[in-house]
Amino acid sequence: MRSLLASLLCSISLLSPAQPRPDQTGGVIRGQVTDVLGAVIPRATVRVLDVKTRQTIQTPRLDPDARFEVPGLAPGDCLLAISAPGFAEKLLVAAPPGNASSRFLTIRLKPMDCDAPGVNCDVFTDQPVAYDPQPVFTGDRTFRLSDSLDLEKGLVSPSKPGAGDLILSAHAGGLYLVPLNKASISSHCTEKPLLTTISGNRPSIRVDGLGKNSEICVRANHGSHAKIFLTREVQPGADQISIHIVTRAR
Repeated sequence: MRSLLASLLCSISLLSPAQPRPDQTGGVIRGQVTDVLGAVIPRATVRVLDVKTRQTIQTPRLDPDARFEVPGLAPGDCLLAISAPGFAEKLLVAAPPGNASSRFLTIRLKPMDCDAPGVNCDVFTDQPVAYDPQPVFTGDRTFRLSDSLDLEKGLVSPSKPGAGDLILSAHAGGLYLVPLNKASISSHCTEKPLLTTISGNRPSIRVDGLGKNSEICVRANHGSHAKIFLTREVQPGADQISIHIVTRAR
């Protein structure tokens, strides 16, 4: 009787379709998006970018607790672009774990800078407040490939590529903001910059793939300091960017 039952069970197993198995071919990154105080940001957006092309390859959905999951990631670094209304976009280099394992990230977004377009910062305190000097220039500009930019005057000069403080340059399939004349550049202004050294050994920032509300800081050779905000997402393959500039003399 037992032999007959075992035979029947074996036959049923052979005839039944195989049960689907979890995807074992890639690592998983899980995470949660919060502000600097740890409060969740449910309206955040997470984009997974290809490191080489900067194309968006995944846009995971966030649950009400601002948690997300990115499955099926191949070995090697990937880029996470995290943004939310009222917050500066953050670009994060993430290394996926090995196959069938996961990694959890807590991603903290900082509020948009007070100089960002459409942002009004009010300070309520009984202590003296040290304000930055009034801007010597503020305005919107379209910055095209091979143009140079004078940050104090807000001038875009296609005819003088070696002048000014910045140039928009294409290199190895990417679009870069390259500092000129001993200027220096930094991403996110207050965080560790994601800089790339391209031709001429000049630290630069790759901007294709970055989204609206990304911010960049530049210190010019003549002593002024500028904050640059992207006002539109920079699509891979673009030959121009839309920016808002606020420059102050130091």
